[in-house]
Amino acid sequence: MSKFALSLLLLAVLLTACLPIESTAAPPTPSAVATPTRTAERIQVAIVYTRSRNDDPDLYLRAGFYHQMRLDGYYRGDGTLSVLEFPLQVEPRTTDEELTALIEQTKAELERSSFEALITVGPLASTRIAPAYAEHHVTTPVFYAAVPVELAGQLRRYPSIIGLPHERHPVQTLSLARAMMPEPPSRVLILGSGAEAVDATQIYYQLHEAFPEIDFSLYTTERFLIWQETLAKAEDEADAVLLISWEGLRDEQWQLVPADQVLDWTVLHSSIPLFALDERAVRRGAAGGLVASSWETGKAMARLVEAVVGGGAHPSSLSPTKRAVNTLAINLRGVSQWNLDVPTAVALTAVIFTGFPEAKPDIDETP
Repeated sequence: MSKFALSLLLLAVLLTACLPIESTAAPPTPSAVATPTRTAERIQVAIVYTRSRNDDPDLYLRAGFYHQMRLDGYYRGDGTLSVLEFPLQVEPRTTDEELTALIEQTKAELERSSFEALITVGPLASTRIAPAYAEHHVTTPVFYAAVPVELAGQLRRYPSIIGLPHERHPVQTLSLARAMMPEPPSRVLILGSGAEAVDATQIYYQLHEAFPEIDFSLYTTERFLIWQETLAKAEDEADAVLLISWEGLRDEQWQLVPADQVLDWTVLHSSIPLFALDERAVRRGAAGGLVASSWETGKAMARLVEAVVGGGAHPSSLSPTKRAVNTLAINLRGVSQWNLDVPTAVALTAVIFTGFPEAKPDIDETP
């Protein structure tokens, strides 16, 4: 079989994972009071998301949301779309007590505000704010995005909550890695932050079952110093790195290290090919992956809000369908960095990124 035919076969496998997946789980029981049916000339929403001075992981998701809403006739400039934004300002030195106070302050501000739908983006807002709001406001739909599948499952017991889980495709991403590397990897390091150790373990077993010929090693940690040491040893112990997550790492003073600095350091210091399951990592330099697209997820969120707020659908009637939008993505500078090859069919279909960190701090220097 020719290399072009092999690339077409790989592309077919990857694109299969991009299709919507119907869940066999039964929908939750609708609440006694359903969201009223509306023909909306104007939509009012509140959005809660996490942000710091150095990092805004949900920027592209919100941009995709606003873009699609405007295409569909809802625009902040003419008043057809009214948005209240509640950014959770979480900095590296934010303590647990300060974070709890910030959550409570945001809840209070939501109570004083008027809107037709609440959108929570990311695990923090979706787990700390969405359930509490849904319990006391059963007629107001709550939408979540950028939440791992296991956390999304916990939110499904609230009939007024619907969302877009952050699905991951490690098997397809590793298939892409095997096609891009000059020699198929025989040893792969699965690397993640301690905050997602359970998810990383599940990914480890998925990959072990799919690729029994590969020796997988799994490492998760909350300490940035250990993260650095693990990556430094990877050159001798693995052929490729699969990046699961990088948020929540702490320095030697137990302060949070900014997530974007962790990611940049990891991209710059990985001497072996780095693949990822998150679009942000590929956007900033990882070689590629089948990732959940923040921009497309934002657009899908807009359609979901319109279906419920504008079209009158109840969130519980939409819950059985997973709507996360997956994108085949590669980073050309990452491809060049690790001397990789891109199959022709993948190059013709993938979203292309070229971003790459510029600075290269020493191995012992924490960001």
